[in-house]
Amino acid sequence: MDDQTRRGLVGIAIALLSFGIGLAVAAAFLSPDTAGERAAQFQALAAAASLVASVVLIVVTAQYVRLTGDIASETRDARLDALRPALVLELEPIGALHTVFSLVNAGQGTAVDVDVTITFHPRDADKADHSVRWRAPSLAPGSHAQFMPESQMNTDVIVNAYSHVTVEGETKDVAGRVHPVKVLVDDLPGWNALVVTAHQRAEPDQLKRIADAVSKLAK
Repeated sequence: MDDQTRRGLVGIAIALLSFGIGLAVAAAFLSPDTAGERAAQFQALAAAASLVASVVLIVVTAQYVRLTGDIASETRDARLDALRPALVLELEPIGALHTVFSLVNAGQGTAVDVDVTITFHPRDADKADHSVRWRAPSLAPGSHAQFMPESQMNTDVIVNAYSHVTVEGETKDVAGRVHPVKVLVDDLPGWNALVVTAHQRAEPDQLKRIADAVSKLAK
């Protein structure tokens, strides 16, 4: 029921109530000679009008209560959505020859209790997948963690050795809600070609970050 319909029903209910009150007043002021049967008719009409108006008001009130509940629910959901993390996997070039995989929190909220497995799937069906389980207490919006398949950074080697990369697991938001993580990069050569075509430039601090990533893997 839209707002225009609700306002129309309220108007009808008010009109019926006014009509009923008018009938009741008219019945009260009838002369004794006419007070008998006609007064009873007026009172019956007044009662019927009041009953119909009451039913209409009850329906309209129920609709308003439901509408208020829906608005409150939507507001709550919007507030919780603002806390939702969103983990995505990006190919990050390091200069012209190397690439690392960055797991980035692209959402608005902090990812809490992150538990995911990054799996590099080889092109050769006879070779086993290379999987890395990564857990972290939190990952702030915009923050990232970097990964390399078997410590390999050479872009040509990576795109020729692996067909796709998946990330699966779960994380929570700061409200404690669990969010599944399921990411697929299904065409490594294609994604790498897009990066090369766009002439994406390495950031000044990328070498330092990759050095840090290598040192962590070595521990």
